[in-house]
Amino acid sequence: MNAVATAMPIEKPQPAAVRKFGGLILRVVVSVGILAWLGSRMDWSHVAEAFRELRWGYWIAAVGLYVVCQLMCCVRWMWLSRPLGFQQSLTRFSSIYFVGMFFNLFLPTSVGGDAVRAVYLANGSGRKMAALLSVLLDRVSGVVVLIGLACVAAAFSPVELPPQFRFAIYGVASCIGIGLLSLPVLARVAQALPEKNKIRRMIGRLRQSLAVLRSRPDILLGTTLISIVVQVLNAVLVWLIGLALNLDVPAVYYGVAAPMVALVTLIPISLNGMGLREAGMVLFLGPAGATPANAVTLAFLWFLAQTTASLFGAGIYLLGHFHRPEVMTDE
Repeated sequence: MNAVATAMPIEKPQPAAVRKFGGLILRVVVSVGILAWLGSRMDWSHVAEAFRELRWGYWIAAVGLYVVCQLMCCVRWMWLSRPLGFQQSLTRFSSIYFVGMFFNLFLPTSVGGDAVRAVYLANGSGRKMAALLSVLLDRVSGVVVLIGLACVAAAFSPVELPPQFRFAIYGVASCIGIGLLSLPVLARVAQALPEKNKIRRMIGRLRQSLAVLRSRPDILLGTTLISIVVQVLNAVLVWLIGLALNLDVPAVYYGVAAPMVALVTLIPISLNGMGLREAGMVLFLGPAGATPANAVTLAFLWFLAQTTASLFGAGIYLLGHFHRPEVMTDE
């Protein structure tokens, strides 16, 4: 009796899944590589000494200040979302925001929680794109003021900045300004794309959202003021961590270092900014006289403060009415 061999179809991995996995591996390699490189060049006895002499009261104050900043960000996001049709309460916005912070601890990028926020804000309403735009506008508001703070602090810095630092700060600010001014041009270019093209739809809805917000100068002014206060307080909390480590770094200089390191962590080449945060702090605190060991310790304590505050989102997620977040698809 002859056996008939039946060829079983081999399921090939989807290209998107392969790219996502490859991107995750790349981020892990970059983060581990940077941390290993920094670790090989640090005096670990200085790190141990820094922790032994750490003044925990300042660090706890930094954690509390970070929570206050995030609550203010919840208000900013709510104000930006209301004109787009989202009328949830501040309690709901705050719950979603902290859940997004919690998911940021586990997602590969430092903005992964933004997608989670958009999913929960839409909440099956069929308005996923509008929810995503509200999160995008909230993020842009923070980033624009962030680089603005770095420019102002650089102008009044008591520490002599290397020319390349000034070039980086003002260069990033110029790029952001050019990008914002180019939005009308991009909108016209997008009109030439096919009607169902996702980029055309995204830019078109972004234009509509901006038009709505332009008609509400009170919201634009209020959210900008919140962003200014939040970014200044973020620099203050890093200064508090510096005090906890007994670093002799002028307070104003943290207005340069904290925003620039925060921007570096947004580059999507590492795992949740790990490695980039530590290397950036070593780079930007160097001119102020901080040793690599102290700079890396400060970066770790900064991340630990953010993580501690983000764990509030775990309780909200477990006790609140939050279904498992699904991948966002187009409307």
